[in-house]
Amino acid sequence: MAPYAGLTGIVIALASTIWLGFYGGPSQIFGGFQIDLFTYFFTGVLLLVSLFVAISSLDYMKGDANTAPYFGLLLLSTLGMIVLAASMDLVLLYVGWELMSIPTYALTAIKKKDPNSNEAAVKFFVMSALSSALLVFAISLTFGITGSTSLPAIASSLATLTGDTRSFALIAIVMFVAGFGVKMAVVPFHMWIPDAFEGAPTTVSALLAAGAKMAAFAAAFRVFIVAFGTVNIDWYSTFAIVAIATMTLGNVAALMQKSFTRLLAYSSIAQAGYVMIALAAPITASGSPLGLAGGLFHVLNYSIVKTGAFVAAAAVATRLPLNTLDSFNGLA
Repeated sequence: MAPYAGLTGIVIALASTIWLGFYGGPSQIFGGFQIDLFTYFFTGVLLLVSLFVAISSLDYMKGDANTAPYFGLLLLSTLGMIVLAASMDLVLLYVGWELMSIPTYALTAIKKKDPNSNEAAVKFFVMSALSSALLVFAISLTFGITGSTSLPAIASSLATLTGDTRSFALIAIVMFVAGFGVKMAVVPFHMWIPDAFEGAPTTVSALLAAGAKMAAFAAAFRVFIVAFGTVNIDWYSTFAIVAIATMTLGNVAALMQKSFTRLLAYSSIAQAGYVMIALAAPITASGSPLGLAGGLFHVLNYSIVKTGAFVAAAAVATRLPLNTLDSFNGLA
């Protein structure tokens, strides 16, 4: 009963988001949540990913004693992702970050008797704890510089920075890049991804690869474009270098994999590099946001394709004992 109740809730939320996206206007909730087309877009994408994962999990978790907690944690993590996408305040953003992350620790270790799943959960927890610590440091430093946690207020304050204060702003930017980078799986913060995705239940890997990663990008877009877009520091070149390194390493490493889930993991790293281009060049010289628009289009494309790939892997994993590429022989 619980799985179908959760599935129904996701469908209703997705339908409501689509309707509001077409007929609802921009608004603010509690002064810290911005409801606009950006929010509707990411909410729709994240709910779509959650829907695909939930449908796949009906078969993947069939007969498992932890089915009800599994779907409850899935919904809770999805809620955290949506909070991230809508947050225009750093405190609320961090709340969404933890609300998204904590349930995924338990989801990764949901197969309690599987040592690979437990190992993946530990690695994921350690890296996520590191990213959370970096974000707390970045938020604290930003508040110390600007006296506010509201992204628009931060932007106004950073526009007039001079002298040593700019150095602290640069440190805050580096901490935000590192904190978001762990979840976005960009180089050099990608090392945990292949092992975690291989050991975690395949449906959970789909949620991490397509859901949590894109929610982290949504938060990064908000922070770097809205809050730090006015600071007189050239961080675009750094993002360009990170994007190139991520695309190159992810694609090259994927070619050498024999495990299907590890191949998908490295592929997801490469795709993060493509989305990263939108942060490196969000606006053209003429002032058109074509870079950001292209990044958002790739977010939609990536989320659907990557979720489908992991769902297919989950369908095979329930019927075949192996997860190597050779185990897929004869399926075509």
